Amino acid sequence: MNFRFSISRKIGVGFGLFIVVVAIFIYLTNKTLSESREINRRINEIYAPSVKILEELDNNVIHAQQLMKHWAYVQRREDDHERIEAIEICEKLIPEQLKQIDEYSRLWSKEQNEHKNALFVHIRDLLLAYEEIRNILYDFDSYADPINQIMVEPLFMEGGTIPLALSAVRDELKVLNMDQ
Repeated sequence: MNFRFSISRKIGVGFGLFIVVVAIFIYLTNKTLSESREINRRINEIYAPSVKILEELDNNVIHAQQLMKHWAYVQRREDDHERIEAIEICEKLIPEQLKQIDEYSRLWSKEQNEHKNALFVHIRDLLLAYEEIRNILYDFDSYADPINQIMVEPLFMEGGTIPLALSAVRDELKVLNMDQ
């Protein structure tokens, strides 16, 4: 079989190969762009909101701890602004943020969900300790009873419920933020 390539056939084969190479490059480019769009979508819909809500939760946990320390050591009326803010953070803001984290976590890995579950346990412990303080020191007159102060003080001491739970919460938040 002796193939004779005339100039027109050589040009035709050349253009044919050129079209095949261009088609392959178009396919590869389209595939890469699709993967990039998917990565971008995951960043915008999962990771960025997850990081934002985790950082907000971290800020609220720290702020709640400061407010509860004030609650425990500074005698104030029931309608004091800081007391109202502490109640709002502990009973409204943090639980709402936990619900949002729970929604985002459906798309997280198994390991991230394990950290989220540990985070929820530690936050529950922290909120229960805060609730205990609010129940013991519920009004202005409750500060006058030294037994109440004796019951509240160990919660804030090193190795107490609040520092341990707060440390565990912050550690889990740090791990989750780094995984995002």
